[in-house]
Amino acid sequence: MAEAECFLEEWARNVAPGLGPRVEVVLAKLDEFRIELKGIEVTAGARRQGIGTRVMNQITELADRTGAAVILFLEPSAAVRLEPFYQRFGFVSMDGGNSMEYEPQSPPQAPGRPSAQ
Repeated sequence: MAEAECFLEEWARNVAPGLGPRVEVVLAKLDEFRIELKGIEVTAGARRQGIGTRVMNQITELADRTGAAVILFLEPSAAVRLEPFYQRFGFVSMDGGNSMEYEPQSPPQAPGRPSAQ
């Protein structure tokens, strides 16, 4: 099974059920090696309690375990505010700051895996 499929399967089985009603995370498969983080929504009353940080830690830990890269696209109006948050978890800017990517820190051996370029 490709990295992206492993990531999504493990997310659905082991992570998403434990998130609870205060947070919604939308993920999608870009290709066999990459996941797109489409959004994280924390309910208004639950913000500033570290929920987003815990979710991002879960996403990057799962990316490291499965070898899947995680891509996110930022709205230009939100990029200045959100980029430092994502950088804390190892995401780097691409394409002039409109997108960011997290490369797994310990990917499994996968012959033919394309680089992040």
